[in-house]
Amino acid sequence: MAKKKKSSKAKTKKVNTKATTVAKPSKTPQRIAFASLRRWNIWLAVIFAAEAIAILVLSKTVTLPVVTHFLTKDTLASQAAKYTVFAPAVRHLFDVHIASLVAAFLVVSAAAHGAMATIHRKSYEAGLERRINRIRWIDFGVGASMMMIVIAMLNGIYDASSLLMMTALVAIIHGLAYLSELQNKDSKHVNWLNFWGILAAGATVWLTIDIYAKGAWVYGTHLPNYVYWIDITVFVLLLGVAANIWLVLRQKGKWADYVYGERVYMLLSFLVRTALAWQLYVGLLR
Repeated sequence: MAKKKKSSKAKTKKVNTKATTVAKPSKTPQRIAFASLRRWNIWLAVIFAAEAIAILVLSKTVTLPVVTHFLTKDTLASQAAKYTVFAPAVRHLFDVHIASLVAAFLVVSAAAHGAMATIHRKSYEAGLERRINRIRWIDFGVGASMMMIVIAMLNGIYDASSLLMMTALVAIIHGLAYLSELQNKDSKHVNWLNFWGILAAGATVWLTIDIYAKGAWVYGTHLPNYVYWIDITVFVLLLGVAANIWLVLRQKGKWADYVYGERVYMLLSFLVRTALAWQLYVGLLR
């Protein structure tokens, strides 16, 4: 009887050991979400790269000028007035190849998404856990600056100084967005100062474009219709980006999950760049 009892205990022990060996740890929801984001990043990198190649291959050569304005002596007016009279003058500096600039902002995004899916994946996911994505704001800052240069030139802004100021404002917008995430990642009360700075800088950029567009409408012969459609489309989608920044900072509803806000950023980035690229192709480059 003693031997049977011992045998029974040994058998039980063996079964328990087998059960422990067979059990497998399940994936956490966070790991599943990160795996999904990696697929998103890979697909977006591929799509943006394909769009850039298509734009370069299919587009005709179209250039727009970059100029500088300056004051110079008006000889005839000075002789008539008996003193030096200055008049505004314009000098052509260089031309911008539009298809190359469009391809450039698509390539920048392709590179950013590719980096987040591969070589910077660990730091990207670690940042998401802390509610920060530095690579996104670098991508948005560089890519959006190129986009706004194209849009500004389509609306008649060719002055090098004005284009430089607009580029700086766009870079400041996305720098403030990054600082806002950095400041509020561990805070229970949101500091909205940077967000209001984003809106002020963005409003300045679009007010400048609106002045030129209305000037062409009132004093000129109107801009091509596709330019107005580009202005409206890009403006609305960038408003969506601003709204997403606000919702992510508030952390209400679905936006309490930072990964959800990240997907919205990715979707909006895809829509605004793709819409601008192909509206430009249809209206100007084909």
